[in-house]
Formats: sequence, structure tokens, C-alpha cells
Amino acid sequence: LDGLGLRAPGQHVVDLGTGPGSIALEFARRGAHVTGIDKSAGQIAQAREAAEELGLEVKFLCCGAENLPDLRQPVDMVVASMCWGYFDQTRVLDRLLPQLRPTGRLIISRHNWVESSPVGTLTSRALDRVVPNRRIRPPAWLNSKPRTSDHRLRLTGYLCYEENVVVTPEIWVKRVLASRHLAGMPAAESASFAQTLSDRLREALGAEFSVPHYIESQIFAPSLPGDH
Repeated sequence: LDGLGLRAPGQHVVDLGTGPGSIALEFARRGAHVTGIDKSAGQIAQAREAAEELGLEVKFLCCGAENLPDLRQPVDMVVASMCWGYFDQTRVLDRLLPQLRPTGRLIISRHNWVESSPVGTLTSRALDRVVPNRRIRPPAWLNSKPRTSDHRLRLTGYLCYEENVVVTPEIWVKRVLASRHLAGMPAAESASFAQTLSDRLREALGAEFSVPHYIESQIFAPSLPGDH
């Protein structure tokens, strides 16, 4: 994003489907004014706790992206990571576009961890115990099909690459708990799963390890007069 001129310092960034706040917190660490949105009260509570622990100021709101409130500040960048396909996209854009600057950008991204890696194998085995019929879809790049065809947006950029993401067991477990497989898990069962997976990861891989990911992003801008 830095290389494309989409720099965070001083900008107002909105993170849709923020989950435990990992992306929102990273933007805040880089100097952005960040608003994180998620409809899960539990995920928002985790995100606020993480922000407090890190000494970062992030505004976390518990609501669906379709009900995005008036943020009372123009938005420079919107990030929708691992969540765009779950939204009523027309309703989200109805709420979002009036608040997005003409120079603003919407970034739709996907970060798929590689299941054949050591971390992926341990995580997959743990998931299979609690979600025995989960579907495993092979990663597929998105460049042949924009993630939204709404006439109010135009595709301006596409990125795809592989990267090792360094995490701790605790951070990785939060990432897994935010996945669609575990969204409806009861609190007690979720806590037990988290503790078991964290212990196994720490025993096998240590206090910090790398998780290989396929990462891809599509970058959209508001349409210009005469685009259609």
C-alpha cells in the first residue's frame, strides 16, 4: 500500500469486519486514525482489550457493516479483509460511499493460510475435531473477476503474493477463532479450543513462528463522471 501511495499516517481508515482488530491495530501503529467495525460483541471486546494493552487509540464499533453509522469524518481508506463476500454489498456501499473521499480507496483482501504448512497442519487437525465437515477450498487468485461489480466503483489495482506472517500462539489462535468455521461456537467451547490449540502450537513451534499465507488485494476507487 505504501508503494501505491496509500499511506496510513494521518488518514482515516475504516476496517470492516475487524474481528479481534489485528489489521486495525496495525494501521493505528502506523499513525492512522482508525475505526474498526464488527457485529460480534465478543470480537470487539477482544479488539478493545488488545488496543488497551498496546497503548493504541482505535475506535471500535459493534455493528454490521450494512449499518455503518455516520463517522463524522471523511474516510480515506476502507479495508475489508476476509469478509466482503458475507456482506449485503449494496447496502454497505450505500452507507460507505457518501463518507469516502473522492480520492479514497476500498481495499478488498483475502489472506489464506497454507494448510500444508506445519502450523496449518496443527490448526487443521484442531479444527477437524470441532468442525468435522468443514470445506477446504484451494486458494484461487481473484484477478480474473473483481470482487464487486457495483457501477459506483472502479478497479484500480490488484496485488497477489505469498508471505510468511510472524505470530505468537495467542495471536494465531485469535486469527483462527475469527474464521467462519468457529463464528457460532459457544464461549466455553471456544475457550477450551483456544487453550488446547495454543498449548499445542507452543509445544511444537515455540513462542513465535511463521505462518505462510497467500495474500491478495483488489483496490477500488469511486467511479469518475463519464465512467459509464
